[in-house]
Amino acid sequence: MGLLDLPNEILHQIGIAVSISYPHLSRLARVNRRLHAIFEPMLYDLDAELEYPEALQWAAKKGNVDTAGKALARMKRDPLPPNNRGFRPLSRAAMAGQKEVVKFLIASGRVDINERDNSQNTPLRLAAVFADRSMMELLLSVGGADTNYREKDGMTVLMAAAWAGRLDNVELLMSLDGAEPDAQYLSGQTPLACAAEAGHVDVAKYLIGTGRVDVWKRSNNGFTVLHWAAGNGHKELVELLLATDGVEPDARDNNSCSALFMAAKGCHRDVVEVLLDLEGADPNSRDYGSSTPLMYAARYNFELDVVSYLVERGADPHLTNDDGVTAEDIARTSRNHDVVAFLRGLRECGESS
Repeated sequence: MGLLDLPNEILHQIGIAVSISYPHLSRLARVNRRLHAIFEPMLYDLDAELEYPEALQWAAKKGNVDTAGKALARMKRDPLPPNNRGFRPLSRAAMAGQKEVVKFLIASGRVDINERDNSQNTPLRLAAVFADRSMMELLLSVGGADTNYREKDGMTVLMAAAWAGRLDNVELLMSLDGAEPDAQYLSGQTPLACAAEAGHVDVAKYLIGTGRVDVWKRSNNGFTVLHWAAGNGHKELVELLLATDGVEPDARDNNSCSALFMAAKGCHRDVVEVLLDLEGADPNSRDYGSSTPLMYAARYNFELDVVSYLVERGADPHLTNDDGVTAEDIARTSRNHDVVAFLRGLRECGESS
């Protein structure tokens, strides 16, 4: 007599015997529909006891309300446990854009609209980054969602949406009463600075266009939004900011570095070109330690592109900073051998002339 010839009662006892092993029972349940019907309830019971239950998480990700219902019915723990990445079921469904599961979980009364995952993210914050406006609207329609909730580092939902480039969600959040367009998190960045650092031109353009953001708002290190955009190589955003009233191209941070220094440090030649093309741009400007953009390029660039371009535009390779070192000395310390060879060639050429 084979396994499939046994009566259901015997099969049920076999299931109990092997239920100590979730994988083994799962394999049995997949043999055919009959075994699945017998063993499925056991699987849900076993899953509910796991440290990181999988059934409800799978249902949340895939949008399967039926599976979510079966898993939730057997889940005795409150709050509902997270997966091994720290995401709780409501957050997982919100991230995946699974509106029907979100509705089901909220209707169950077993989730908190402001519940936090292991990283202190709320469902609304995760939806702002990973989902579209309709999911945000669903979560907000429940009532009570904290739109200005801050993570441990002070980042708000609006900042997260701006950083992720979710213009639709940024527009929605800005339309709400109590929106904080100039809020700053621990580093001092605003939503506009977040968009500038990440290079989201459409979000930056929208925020500036509202007339509700301070384009001069600085981060704790003195960075303006232009510093953030230039330092990360976002040429189109740099051009947008330069065309915006109130943005000063030569604004200095706490170390007296302008956006040109940041672009040179980041090896962003196209941004360096834009900044040097501005009227009054000085390729030999100095920071508090008398270092020049060329010295920054020599320290951080292993390729010649930005270094040679700065020299071409008038940067003096023979200048020294307050420590008495030149760009060549700095490149040598940083083991930027090609840069050293290039600058040494300029020095030797100058000495022989």
